Amino acid sequence: MKRKTTWIIALIAIPLVAAVFILHAQTKDNGRDEQSERTRSLLADEQSRIESSEFDLRITVTDTDGKPLDGVTMELELKRPKLPLLSGEWESQREKEKTVKSKIHIQEKGWTKIDLRFRKDGYHLEQRSFSINIMNEDKANLFVKKDLQVKMSKQMPLASLFGGGGMLSYNIENGKRDILDIDIFPKKAGKETTDLKKKEEMKSEEDEENEEDEDIEDEIIKDPHIISIDSKAKPETVKYMEIDFRRDKDGGIVYDTADTKGVAKPTSCIVRFCSDDPGDGLLFVSKVESPKSWEAEKELTTAPEKGYKKEIAIDLGEKNKKFYVFCYIKQGDHYGKARLGPVYIQEEKNKIQLVKMNVRVSFNTLEGDHNVRSY
Repeated sequence: MKRKTTWIIALIAIPLVAAVFILHAQTKDNGRDEQSERTRSLLADEQSRIESSEFDLRITVTDTDGKPLDGVTMELELKRPKLPLLSGEWESQREKEKTVKSKIHIQEKGWTKIDLRFRKDGYHLEQRSFSINIMNEDKANLFVKKDLQVKMSKQMPLASLFGGGGMLSYNIENGKRDILDIDIFPKKAGKETTDLKKKEEMKSEEDEENEEDEDIEDEIIKDPHIISIDSKAKPETVKYMEIDFRRDKDGGIVYDTADTKGVAKPTSCIVRFCSDDPGDGLLFVSKVESPKSWEAEKELTTAPEKGYKKEIAIDLGEKNKKFYVFCYIKQGDHYGKARLGPVYIQEEKNKIQLVKMNVRVSFNTLEGDHNVRSY
């Protein structure tokens, strides 16, 4: 009787279990089909948005005075994302450079980004980019129509710069300092104008780019215009550069908290332009890390007329990193540029004893000429 009952239960249970497995499989397949359908629908929508993207750009190329500029070479690059968008891959198409007239009409469809580059001999490169966000809910935003003016500025000729530099220093322990005499264009009667150094032979961009990051501490250490004085001595010149430190109200040097070795260093190094002319000074432009410092110096082309300060503070930062600070510099009616840094810190017996900084300055020899371009 028990055996018969077992067989009956088995005959009933097996079809039921099979039915459950079949139902589960069908549900799983349906889920996959629904997911695949959603994916296909999403991709189709993204593809439709890309295909609907359209640019209508009317561009007028002029000089800085607004006069139409013909004979400009234009390069156009088109970009759009590959599907699916989550792949992060892009497709691009670059057209050959072509010479265009001052008025340009660009119409493109099926692309989501346009990069334009304009070149002309004797003028600086101008670049423009336009893009469409294809995920914007409002499909009206897939159409970009713009009228714009591209102004191209003339490249200035290389300036005739004179200058030099050296290693400024400050010995914290005994107060001795090395300062730089920058009285390049004295106007006192009976005193001839002299250069800090003969005209520098500026390195080309290619030479600078391929140059190894050598220790420039040895670059311009010896210079007759570096004057060594003690803390109480009066400099022989009325125009000079020196380094000092951020100080508290009592005149004491402000230090950072000590490092793991118990060495505390000054928080900031102060570069000071000492002059009796209130218009003289330094104007901060940028701070960069080597070895690409030449790129920052290349950006210094036209010195502003105002905004110069007597002091610039440089955070000493990490000891083993070489930072350069680039500034415009003004002395009377002469404009120039300066490279400050890197800073070298000398320790003895867990104390900061000596701080040194390499400085290079160069001036345009023509009075009132703001051109300081050397690349």
